[in-house]
Amino acid sequence: MKPLFLLIFFGLISCSKKENNTITPISLLALNGTYDLYRIDFKSVGKDGKTSESKTPVGAMHYTFNSDGTFQTTIHCSLGEIRARTGTSSGTYSVNNTKLILGEFDAILRKPIPLNMLITSSTENELKLYFGLNEMKETYNGVVNPNTYEGRIINHWQTEYSTYDQTLVFKKK
Repeated sequence: MKPLFLLIFFGLISCSKKENNTITPISLLALNGTYDLYRIDFKSVGKDGKTSESKTPVGAMHYTFNSDGTFQTTIHCSLGEIRARTGTSSGTYSVNNTKLILGEFDAILRKPIPLNMLITSSTENELKLYFGLNEMKETYNGVVNPNTYEGRIINHWQTEYSTYDQTLVFKKK
């Protein structure tokens, strides 16, 4: 099961969005509430042409966004994995047009990171967040030394995939 989560999070840190999704900019108030992680949609195409696609149902993980720009979560994000955490953690978030920036603590890097995601859909009952190659660069640029093991992991995903799309689908409670 752990390799699946490793694959999922590597997808999160290194995607490339080619679609032209147009959504209305939202505010902090629009994210107010609890969102359960329902599914992770994944598609990659390697430089060798090999394609991989999946729609993985997920449970027992959520974010609760407060209108004051704080959040609580049961999702553990770190360089190399995404999984349910024991207990909850908290942080801050901001919304800039269609970009959500989560103030996350990366346990492997042992430092805070600004996890950047695009809000590709936000309705009364559903939230879709996309993490692509550009978002990965925004998240880890200046945070990860490219000469470290972690930096080489990120570089590998950037250079080995021509397409790497990951969408997190949340249902509002």
